[in-house]
Amino acid sequence: MRSHIAQRPEVLSVLICLVTACGTAMADIDLIYQPATQTATVDDVVSFDLVARSTDPNGEITKALDAIITWDSDVLLLLGFNTDSSPHTWTLTQWHPNCANEDVNPEDDIPDNDGVATYSAWASLSNPPLVGTDGFVVATFEFQVLAVTGGSSVAFLPQVAPVEQCMTRVFGPGTANDVTGDISTVGVVSAICGIDDHCSDGVFCNGAEVCDVDGQCLPATGDPCPDDCQQCDEDADECRWCVFDLDHHDGAIGTGDFGIFGGCFGQLYPPDHVSYDNCLVTNYDGEFGEAACGAGADPNCYSVGTGDFGSFAGCFALTCGECTGCFPD
Repeated sequence: MRSHIAQRPEVLSVLICLVTACGTAMADIDLIYQPATQTATVDDVVSFDLVARSTDPNGEITKALDAIITWDSDVLLLLGFNTDSSPHTWTLTQWHPNCANEDVNPEDDIPDNDGVATYSAWASLSNPPLVGTDGFVVATFEFQVLAVTGGSSVAFLPQVAPVEQCMTRVFGPGTANDVTGDISTVGVVSAICGIDDHCSDGVFCNGAEVCDVDGQCLPATGDPCPDDCQQCDEDADECRWCVFDLDHHDGAIGTGDFGIFGGCFGQLYPPDHVSYDNCLVTNYDGEFGEAACGAGADPNCYSVGTGDFGSFAGCFALTCGECTGCFPD
């Protein structure tokens, strides 16, 4: 792989004119992405070639170029560039340090994944490439796919601040050497899922998203805590056997919680009736279930009933984490 870490001179067009003959540019050079479309799976690495293509059948000499690329950073992660597929040995290739690349990581020379970066290439001054109508690969950009998408584009931006020096442009020979042509083409990635995790929206309490056999994400399955006795705790990503406040919505236990707890009648609380936890509602007789009923007793002996409200009332105005006095020590 050819190195792409170098120090960029400050004035591009002036230096070119000093070391080469200044003439008149003859044709425009379009910039395109190849391939135009591709399909991948989440986590795959995809590549787009930056291709220069002349509008003149006779070709046009290219001295240098700046290309401001843009992408959806929620879908694609910029990994870097290489010039392995370019037929030309470039004098300098780099991420432009002053144009949309202020946060280039000095360890790997890759801009932060904010969706905009400026790539620069300087041709050999003694033997600049002749770009024809069939296209000329300048560099290859690599991305990792982060999310399922029906189509996410990699495109060119005409300019970014500071505008006077940060533009997508191609330099040819001569003093009037801006030969930039069409930069409107895009490269599009469509991505499918490979596993259920590729479909996750990061929300626990709406249930799990599923990747189907066609690589498409199905909607969340719904409340992961279907039991009336459970409440979904988004912060902890779990179903908690603890009754939360319903009337004031402030997290404190109150009379409004009895309504939801009534759905637990006849059930064990918690369901294994062994690993007692804070906010446990005791058996109607005011004792721990098995301790009061004896080992091997009928489970209905320590199931939830109306008598448990008396013990649970001792937790009023407390949060579930504070409720340690709902049952005897």
